[in-house]
Amino acid sequence: MNNNDIKELNTALKGEHMAIESFDHYIQDAKDQDTKKSLMGIQQQHQFHAMQLSERIEQLGGNPVNTSGTIGVMAEIKNKVAPKKYIDNNMIKSAVAGEEMGIQSYSEIMTNLSDPSNQRLTEEMMIENIRIVEKLNQMV
Repeated sequence: MNNNDIKELNTALKGEHMAIESFDHYIQDAKDQDTKKSLMGIQQQHQFHAMQLSERIEQLGGNPVNTSGTIGVMAEIKNKVAPKKYIDNNMIKSAVAGEEMGIQSYSEIMTNLSDPSNQRLTEEMMIENIRIVEKLNQMV
């Protein structure tokens, strides 16, 4: 069991849970049906990432986290008390900012992983997040 890799993969998993929760709010607040549909597709990608990370953590003998952690709780509280007067473009820009934070996080996580297969897994997820940013930017 590689405890450091499990810890790092759980950090990535927390980020995926936070993305899933954020996209719940974006989907609820989006006015345009095409925007909602696109956001649902992106959320499904994050759900798939969460599943992949959970499976890998279990393969390594670890216990996958099932929440976004303290930072996610704070973001959830902010989403509940913030006004819901999103204009779809502003909401998409907020989603882009979150995805860019995720890309940065994956970049850092990758450098802390010792197992090449774990590095490849997180690199693939980072590349998919880059594609998500491109897709979101096209929506603005």
